Formats: sequence, structure tokens, C-alpha cells
Amino acid sequence: MKSDRATILSLLRSDCLRHIVTLKMLSLYGDHVQTILSEDDGGWALMSLLPTRVSDFDRRIYPNTTLVVLMDGTSHEAKLRLLNNMPAEHMVVKTYDESVKDRLLNRFQAKPALSFVSYTALSPHASHSTPAGVCESSVPDGEITPIFGHNGYEPAELSRHFADGARWFGVRDHGRIVSACFVFRNFETVWEIGGVFTEPDHRRRGHARKVVTGALNHLLASGFSPRYQVRSDNTESIRLAETIGLKEFLRMDHYLVRTDEAVST
Repeated sequence: MKSDRATILSLLRSDCLRHIVTLKMLSLYGDHVQTILSEDDGGWALMSLLPTRVSDFDRRIYPNTTLVVLMDGTSHEAKLRLLNNMPAEHMVVKTYDESVKDRLLNRFQAKPALSFVSYTALSPHASHSTPAGVCESSVPDGEITPIFGHNGYEPAELSRHFADGARWFGVRDHGRIVSACFVFRNFETVWEIGGVFTEPDHRRRGHARKVVTGALNHLLASGFSPRYQVRSDNTESIRLAETIGLKEFLRMDHYLVRTDEAVST
């Protein structure tokens, strides 16, 4: 059944980190997102649908799909009921739920696509100071914007983030920024550490660790919950996260699904 947005946000806020992907989508795309809520004795389940064309990331990565689908909630049975009533579309379904993954693979013949791991700081302890040699600014100048473009951040998206309080951290060599990242709001007090990039000839010198540590300390000092997301096959970024004490809290797997290929049960 459909439900009002206030009720849905209240349910998702019950565990902001677990539901951060959906909360971020609702925050960014608002009325473009269709939400369907189902409740039973086991709890609740939410299916959120966004046209792929609306999301820059999904339009670029999944150009042959028409819908992005997210599944959240506490009731496995309710989630499965919602899955059985997905629209007849070619879609990418994003989920952390093992029962949803099993249903996608067995009934819908889903094809695994990307997988992302999210990390956070489980205790708010940090030096709260920027590491030596790291510069920082809330102004996205002409030098920093192309650096974040290496990770797919378009100028318009960066402008939106920095207008909302984003801040970048970088390391310079002979006056040129050779490594950088930035922090931006995902949803309310959950902030992302993203855009991490180091020039190829300056890698393996600890620059990325410095800028990410600076970003993490800034967020903790500001009272925000940090989120650091990496692809599950990016071993270098995973090692960096674990080295600075971040802990995994979410693994989101993407599946390509055509509902007209579902197996009858």
C-alpha cells in the first residue's frame, strides 16, 4: 500500500545508516521516487522506485534499465511480497537483504552487477585536527573540480554539494594538488567521504590516508556520522578504511532484473 512520506521517513530514520541509500535518494530526488509500504506482524517493508534517467550515476552505469529499485525494512515476508509485485520493467535492484538476493537470483534470474561496502566510525574518537601537510577549503576552485571528476562527480553536482556545506581536503606537491577528497551531506547528520583520488605518480606515499583522515576528523569534530563507501573489489580503498579504524556497516549489492523473465512459483 502507498503511505505518506512522513511515515516512511520515520521508519527509515529508525536506523539511518542501514537505510542511508534510500534516505539519500529521497533527499535528492523527492517527488521522482515512488514508495510502496507494506506492513505485517513481522514489521515493515518499503519498495522505492526511481526512474533511472533521473539519477546521473545510474543513468551512466545502468543505461539499459528504466528503474532503480531499493528494498528496505524489517519484515522479510513483506519484502518478498513487494518483490512479487514489481512493475514489468528492466531494472537495477539494490539490496543488503540476503532473502531478497535469493529471491532475485532464483525467481527473477537476476544478474549480479556492482557491489558496494560502506564504512563508518563506531566510536567518535579522533584527533579532531587536520593532519600535517593537508590543506582544506569550502570553496571548490578550478583546480579541485577536475580532480573529483575522475570519480564521476559532475560540476553541477559538486556545486550543489558545496552550496550545502561540503568541504575538500588535499595534499600539494610543488604547489599542485596531487591527492584529494571531500565531504558532503548524504542525509541530515550522515555525511559522505567521497571523491578520493591521487595522481598515479604520487600513489603509495600515504597521501590518500592523510586526506581521508583529515576528512574523517572534520566530520567527527562536527558531530556528524561519517560514511565511506567503496566498491567491494577496490582492495586499496578497503585497506585504507580498515587502516584508519573504520568499520563495515553495510554491503549493498546491485542486480540487473527483467521481471518478464521471472520463474513461475
